[in-house]
Amino acid sequence: MEHSVLAHLRTDVPICSLLSGGLDSAIIAGTAAGALPGLRTYCAGAEAQGGDPEYAREVAKELGTLHSEIIVDRPTFLSMWREMVGRQGLPMCTPNEVAIRLIARKLRSDGCIVALTGEGADELFAGYELPLRMATEHIASGNPNPGRFQLLSNAWMTPEMKSSILIPSLWRLLADDEELVGTFERMFESAAGDAQNDLDAHLRFQRKVNLTGLLRRLDSATMMESVESRTPFADREVLAVAQSIPTARLYDPDTQPLAMRTKRALREAFTQRVSERVMHREKESFPLPFQSWVGEAAVVLRESSFAKQIFTPAVIHAVANDPTQLWNLAWPMLNLAIWGDRWWGSSYATIDQFMDVKPKAGGLVLG
Repeated sequence: MEHSVLAHLRTDVPICSLLSGGLDSAIIAGTAAGALPGLRTYCAGAEAQGGDPEYAREVAKELGTLHSEIIVDRPTFLSMWREMVGRQGLPMCTPNEVAIRLIARKLRSDGCIVALTGEGADELFAGYELPLRMATEHIASGNPNPGRFQLLSNAWMTPEMKSSILIPSLWRLLADDEELVGTFERMFESAAGDAQNDLDAHLRFQRKVNLTGLLRRLDSATMMESVESRTPFADREVLAVAQSIPTARLYDPDTQPLAMRTKRALREAFTQRVSERVMHREKESFPLPFQSWVGEAAVVLRESSFAKQIFTPAVIHAVANDPTQLWNLAWPMLNLAIWGDRWWGSSYATIDQFMDVKPKAGGLVLG
């Protein structure tokens, strides 16, 4: 791992490191700081106290880096969310993309052009505790239809939910998600390859699917600010090592405390180089409190012509009236509404007409 970090330091422009205060970024920043005195590190969060900023500040102090914090507030998040959907032409998958872009903007203004990040560690070294625990339980039940299991356990909406959330004509066109389920089954079979065991097969699926999307989102968010992101964990040689480690040395569902169940080989390797507080820190999926922030965007759902063509009136009403409580529905629905209105417009009256509409930079083209 240290060899990979040092290899990724090769550059003829200023380089820095993102530092969330978690295990992965602490390993990278610690190794980089040893080779580059005066290394700059960066972190983003919603509040200065607690969460990533507090942990990152502690690690930066231990390492002696020049550390900067970016505090993300609600107005900035909401504005940049809509802007990024418009510029990328895609619904936003996770709110972390806003935080990453703001970090990239700050470090670029400081003169840094390349940034090291910790993406890839969770996929290679089994860092997602809940998904791995659920996979372990699924395997214990016989491991039926593993691809379908991965789809349903990670989806914002299950097929059962979609049948009442989407308008009937659209749900009929989707044929109960049969094509999507079939795609996931084939993807799982392909990813499993020569897996050591059933749990390793699920882990390999995470690497193939999660990591691909994660790296794309990282690259897109940083390149918006003309910053090159580098991921020492997502390295071919590191992957080869990770795949050679028995799954029992990566994840143990019975270990306590909870944080110590994951990335066990990685924790063991760096136990003398990372503080105990960081070593025992539980993973935070979304450092920004977007669940409480989406409420101010509820008006988008009420007024969106696109949303009215795919979601039932009852669901739009329920989510728009209580988006904070129903954030797990509000987030994907709002993203689709923002994306649809920006890129597809509202020049259609029915879902059948919508299915014949093709996006175009200057407007809409009817097929």
